[in-house]
Amino acid sequence: MSDFKIIVVDDSDYIRNQVITTLNKNQIPVVADFKNATDTFAYLKDNTVDCALVDVVIPQKNGIEITQYIKNKYPKTEVIMMSSLEHDKIVIEAINAGAIDFLTKPLNEKKLIKSIENIKSKKQ
Repeated sequence: MSDFKIIVVDDSDYIRNQVITTLNKNQIPVVADFKNATDTFAYLKDNTVDCALVDVVIPQKNGIEITQYIKNKYPKTEVIMMSSLEHDKIVIEAINAGAIDFLTKPLNEKKLIKSIENIKSKKQ
């Protein structure tokens, strides 16, 4: 499981810490976490990740733009979008941008883990 690399992108310290704690509790380590697009893109330039958990509302660029960037530059990296906004339009935009899943906040731990496990099984 340690070969599977995940990053978390959310401008909320609380949410990032909550997601990291949940994943660590389930033996899924997070290799890095970011508050904005600039830091995320800089990290991805030098590091390969299997999965990015990305919030929709983020400073600089929104989560849809971050997802498009990741999928265009690093197509093997899967993106799971997260948001407290659950409008059909946002979900459709996320999927069209290349997100493999869309989870609503507050995150359901079982759904989060299942989504990651599905990605892991496809990569094996």
